[in-house]
Amino acid sequence: MPAAIFEKQLLALSGKFRVLALDPRSQGKSQLTALSHAPVRRTQDMDEFLKAAGVKEFILAGWSLGVLESLDYVARYVPGGLKGLILIDNSIGEGKPPAARSSNFQQTMNDPNKRGPYLRKFSQDLFRTPAPPDMLQAVIDSALRVPPKIAIQLMNQPYPRTYWRETVEKQTIPVMYSVTPRLTDQAVALKAKRPPELATVLIFDNAGHALFVDQPEKFNQAVLAFSEKAFSR
Repeated sequence: MPAAIFEKQLLALSGKFRVLALDPRSQGKSQLTALSHAPVRRTQDMDEFLKAAGVKEFILAGWSLGVLESLDYVARYVPGGLKGLILIDNSIGEGKPPAARSSNFQQTMNDPNKRGPYLRKFSQDLFRTPAPPDMLQAVIDSALRVPPKIAIQLMNQPYPRTYWRETVEKQTIPVMYSVTPRLTDQAVALKAKRPPELATVLIFDNAGHALFVDQPEKFNQAVLAFSEKAFSR
C-alpha cells in the first residue's frame, strides 16, 4: 500500500510529532524494481529509511502486511531507539490458526482479464465508508503497478505464526494493537499477557481494514495519547 493512505495521520499527528511514512519498494511513489522483494530485503529497506532520515528514538507503526514486516524488522534489527509499536489490523499469531481455505490469488494475479477488476475491488473494499477520491486512486494505482510476480511474493511470508507472537512477547516497550472485530480474540489475548502500561488495545466496530481512514479521529487521538506515554518512559 502507498504511504498516501496515511494522509489523515500525516496531517493530524505532525503538529505534535515528526511523522514519516514509507512507500515500500515498487509501491506508491517508490521506484519499481525487479530486484528482491523478500522479507530480508524489505526489512533492510526499513532500516535504511530510518537511518537516512536521521531517526533516533521512534515509534514504529505497521498496517496489514506492515504488521508482519514491522515485527520482522524488530526481530532482525532489535533497534535500540524503538519506544513503541503500533500494529494495525493483522494477526500477531495469537490463538488458534485460522482454518485453511483455498485461494486463487496466484491465478488471478496472472490472468490479465481478472487482475485489474480484482485489485480495484480489493482497493475499494479496504474502506467501510467512501475514501477520499485521490486517496482511493493512489491505492488503486499502487496496486496495479506491482507486477504479478512481486504481488505473489509479498503474500508468501516464510515464517510460522509463532514468529509473530514470540516477537511481540519479547518486547518490553508499549504496544498498541488496533483491529476490526475479526481480530478481537487476538486483541484480548495480547492484553491478557502484557502489563496494562505495555498494552493498548482498540476494537474498531463499523470500520473497514483501513480503520484509520474510516475512523481517523478515534485512531489519531489514541495514537497521540499512546505516543506521549511511550516517549515519556
